[in-house]
Amino acid sequence: MLGRRIGNKYVETDCLAVLGTVAVLRGDSRHGKALLQESLVFYAELGLKADTAESLEGLAETAGVLGEDVRAARLWGAAEGLHETFDISWTLAERMLHEPRLAAARTQLGTAAWQAAFAEGKAMTSQEAIEYALSREEPSATPPSSNMWPPSPYSTPERPSGLTSREVEVLGLVATGMTNAQVAQRLFLSPRTVQRHLNSVFHKLGVSSRTAATRFALEHGLV
Repeated sequence: MLGRRIGNKYVETDCLAVLGTVAVLRGDSRHGKALLQESLVFYAELGLKADTAESLEGLAETAGVLGEDVRAARLWGAAEGLHETFDISWTLAERMLHEPRLAAARTQLGTAAWQAAFAEGKAMTSQEAIEYALSREEPSATPPSSNMWPPSPYSTPERPSGLTSREVEVLGLVATGMTNAQVAQRLFLSPRTVQRHLNSVFHKLGVSSRTAATRFALEHGLV
């Protein structure tokens, strides 16, 4: 990634946000979510309020695609709260992108449920909204909504032990003997984010070492 090579954090973060949106549009919502979450962290660190709100909106849309309707409403509300607090307005392009998705999200919940969840998100502070957006998704009682975005020609393969696509990528590279720093460079992530994914992998597999995780990867053809 050019931004990382030249040491420009803003360019790097913009790329993460764009790649995350593209991944969601291509049908790989969980990969896109991981990229959008990373962009959210970096935008917050850079103090870029409008871009932070944009990442929250991207994650709200992703939550809707994943069938996490209450979470989507809260994230839309959190983004709206940032817009009002810092007097941020959508550009014409942003309005054309987000308004149809926001309208679609409203249809997934009853009016009272939508308003309650939206208000909860809107009442969050900026830091609370970021922490919520980075938290583990709540289990969904309903399958992912099929009418949020157009069907994608790309399919998402089944993954063992509930691993996300990003976790499979991280595990596969770790299993080849790569260090966290090498994995981070390959996947355009920070070493901290790689370790966070690896910790999640350990938890889901019920293991506590890279060796055990590597054995699992080899047994399940993930390398």
